[in-house]
Parts: sequence; C-alpha cells; structure tokens
Amino acid sequence: MEVQEYSCNCEYCQRLCSFRVGWPTPEEAVALIEYFKSQGYSLKEIFEKFLVIDYYFSDSEKGEIFIIAPRWTECGKELYAPFIPIMKYGSCVFKKKDRCILHGLTYNGIPLKPLECRVGGCKSGKKVYKVHREIAEMWKERQDIIGEIIKNVSV
Repeated sequence: MEVQEYSCNCEYCQRLCSFRVGWPTPEEAVALIEYFKSQGYSLKEIFEKFLVIDYYFSDSEKGEIFIIAPRWTECGKELYAPFIPIMKYGSCVFKKKDRCILHGLTYNGIPLKPLECRVGGCKSGKKVYKVHREIAEMWKERQDIIGEIIKNVSV
C-alpha cells in the first residue's frame, strides 16, 4: 500500500473518528499493546479500555478476517470470544476534544495512530473503504496475533 500521511483539522476529517474507528496494521496494533503495557496496563485492561477485536468479511474463502482496532465509546454484546463486540457505535476512544490523542506518538519508532487514520481523509484522494480493505488484507496473514490475544486475555 502506498502511504502518504495527512494531518488535517477540517470538519470532514474530524467527523471520521466520530462515527467509526481507523484500523492499525498488525505491527501498529502490537506497538499499541506494548505501549499500554509499558504504561502499566495488563492485557485484559488494554482490551477493556482501549482496544477490541474487530472483523472484516472477506470475499475470499477465508471468511472473516479479525483485526485489533481501537475501541468505540459504546460497545455492545460480545460475539465469538471476549473483546469481539457485535454492536459498535460511538466515536473512537482515542478522540478527545476533536483531536486524536495518539497523533504524533510512536513506540519503538512505530506510529501509534492507526494507518487508516493517517492516510484516509479529505486530502488523501483515496476512498476510506479502499484503505479499510487494504488493511484487512494485511491482517489476513497475521491471524496468529488474534489467537494469542484471545488465549492470553483472561475474562
């Protein structure tokens, strides 16, 4: 995926995280988890407060692709396993006062603001759904991360 990052404060870009969350790459998701661990959070607390396991329905024979993503401010009943909400609504938990609190933060040189948030928006010229699908494809080969999270998070 060609990456050209944008930073914009227009109303359109601010609204994007008001109704949906942006997906990180597998590498970024691991960095987010490690960052929160370094701040003293357990894996269970990280998934209770900051992250969820989202899913994408692929056109391929693989079916669902699971993705670690920021938590919505409102998450409903969990599906399949812990931390995979079936109902998701509200804004991204990292949106505070119309700003992303992850903007500009890195952990071990890896940006903490999800790739979808850094490349999507008014200036990108790329449709958000296309970026969403491309990130889902990155996760297709990294489902092992999801399995480890589910196995290691005690409910």
